[in-house]
Amino acid sequence: IKIRFRQISSPSSCQLPNCHYFYIMKGFDQQTLHDLEFNQIREWLAAFSIGDTARKRLEDLVPNNDFDGVWAYTSLLHVSKLEVKKPLSEIFRVLKTGGTFGLGLIEGLTESYRLSSGVDKPRWFSFYTREEVENLLNQNSFKIIYFEEFKVNTKNYLNFIAMKM
Repeated sequence: IKIRFRQISSPSSCQLPNCHYFYIMKGFDQQTLHDLEFNQIREWLAAFSIGDTARKRLEDLVPNNDFDGVWAYTSLLHVSKLEVKKPLSEIFRVLKTGGTFGLGLIEGLTESYRLSSGVDKPRWFSFYTREEVENLLNQNSFKIIYFEEFKVNTKNYLNFIAMKM
């Protein structure tokens, strides 16, 4: 059985994450934003912040209820808290009912531009509390089915698996 699984990843990353290969080896028909041509990604990102035009372009790229799963691991932390409901609603739109959403964020209270390893320019980071993420998922009609947190160096990672209801 082939399952279509969507991974949302940052266009600034030049390598596919290891999880991409894991899903391919497990027989998943995985499609990532890296699989789209660069110009499509740039148009998608540029349009994403301008409302109805963005939604129309996204609907052209990805039909409703098309994916069994979406994986957004430490990518949505580069979206401001004021704007994060937009990508969450798109993830909800493209997931099939009962589809799985994997979300990873970093715990904290602030949001700002900051330097990060491997990138020579500051990037936007939004850090969340567990309660904030639970509220966002519930408000967007996701049911949390698994939660785990772990610490790497000084960062505490919040990992959720949720289901589209």
